[in-house]
Amino acid sequence: MKIMLALVGMFLLLCLPAAAQMYGPGWDGFAGFSVLSSGETDREQFFGWQGSFALNWNSTLGLVADFGGQYKGRDIGISGVSLTSTAYQFLFGPRLNARGEKHTLFGHALLGGSRRGATISSGGSSSSAGNTGLAFGIGGGLDMNMGEDFALRIIQLDWIPSRFEGAWDTHDVRFAIGFVLKSGE
Repeated sequence: MKIMLALVGMFLLLCLPAAAQMYGPGWDGFAGFSVLSSGETDREQFFGWQGSFALNWNSTLGLVADFGGQYKGRDIGISGVSLTSTAYQFLFGPRLNARGEKHTLFGHALLGGSRRGATISSGGSSSSAGNTGLAFGIGGGLDMNMGEDFALRIIQLDWIPSRFEGAWDTHDVRFAIGFVLKSGE
């Protein structure tokens, strides 16, 4: 974990001198597809959505609110019975941007929560259970500018360590791609 934090810190520091002299958008919003890869040895992929909203104080520094939801259905081998697992993230914190004419490179260190749940359905009835815990989102990504007000998020990668019932789970990684709308100066 210390090595990952050191690498992210170095990435964020390297973004500062690379920032363009131009002022970036006053805000930007992201919406896209996400995959949460979870597990220590037998990794499972949960597929879903991700969205964020960032207020930018200047071309380099912003504050972001990031939300995601991923889902996985399972056949448990009993006719008519299904299990659906869910994972949600709600994270907030600073973002550093390195803005160029064609690309924006960003890194962030977010803090918030994660909720995991499961629903068992059989016929017309269902039963649900869930747990909410502390979570971090440490990562960054790359946006390719398609104009002043629009960009494609080529990749966003976040390490999502979370704490449930007194134990840390440090094996979750989240990937995202999608669209970015930008506005203001």
